Amino acid sequence: MLNGLAFSLIGLSLPQILSSIEEEGIALSTATYYGVLMAGVLIGIHILCAYSAVVITQIIKHFIKVADGRKYNNVGIPLILGWAGMCGVLSLAVALSFPHRNLVLYMTFIVILVTLIVQGLTLPFLIKQITFPNYNEHLPNTEAKTFIRKELARIALEYM
Repeated sequence: MLNGLAFSLIGLSLPQILSSIEEEGIALSTATYYGVLMAGVLIGIHILCAYSAVVITQIIKHFIKVADGRKYNNVGIPLILGWAGMCGVLSLAVALSFPHRNLVLYMTFIVILVTLIVQGLTLPFLIKQITFPNYNEHLPNTEAKTFIRKELARIALEYM
């Protein structure tokens, strides 16, 4: 609800922002170009961060014990996580704190618009294209309990 309110307020002030940008002598096409460029950079950073998290996790698990020791081989999930990182009200709050606020607000509006429309509309298609691993490939509860009891008994006997 707060997101909707914030976007409504910025939408209502957009005509005033556009007129003040033109008064400052900045071409609207240039500001739009930089806004789209910023959106592309942010999308790239989101995807890069998602893949970096996977790589760092794969490196760190050689030094610490992890719950799931299987090798990670699905490259689609970090892509979805990075693609789903859309910009919103926080970007607007940061933009309100800058000097030359109208230009920054307009470029932020373009970034939010691009991420919400492009990423939001293509995310379902991207999710359909990615094959997810089967997370249900675990033992049934009774078999898991039996396995755990046997392992605990084996370790207790070794310890004794």
